Amino acid sequence: MGLSRYGIEVGGIANELGELLRDHDLEDAAFSVLTRLGEEAVLDMAGDAQEKALKFLSRTPSQRDKAILKMGDEDAALLILRARYLGLSASRAIFFADGFEFVVGQGYRDAAENCARKALRARLYPLMTEVLPGWGEDNESDLDDDMDDDNDHDEGPTYY
Repeated sequence: MGLSRYGIEVGGIANELGELLRDHDLEDAAFSVLTRLGEEAVLDMAGDAQEKALKFLSRTPSQRDKAILKMGDEDAALLILRARYLGLSASRAIFFADGFEFVVGQGYRDAAENCARKALRARLYPLMTEVLPGWGEDNESDLDDDMDDDNDHDEGPTYY
């Protein structure tokens, strides 16, 4: 049995977080905080911010609801965006790992080459437009376009 079911379920958790933004009318706060702090506030989190987002990702929907009711709108929106980013990344990582079943039985050198080719084509981190749909219309950075140009390959799947 592969890992694909885990990838689907973890992706579902990330989608719950997108719904949480809408259900609590926090989409405007999400756009506002990203405009003020930049995408790096989500993409480059570390330390305490990362730990809080990881814990929030693992909470049940009712636990998340209770937690954000105690926060200001922009703080809640930022936490949700960070957790959604991590959830989307985790889902992609699981699907990526699931794609390596072919390695068993190969020689180590062949496996090294084949896995390296697959890794070069992979994009495990979501774009901000995937974390917050609509973000890229007027205010997205040019970073995403640069990344896409570097990853134009004709063969194999891309993990979205």
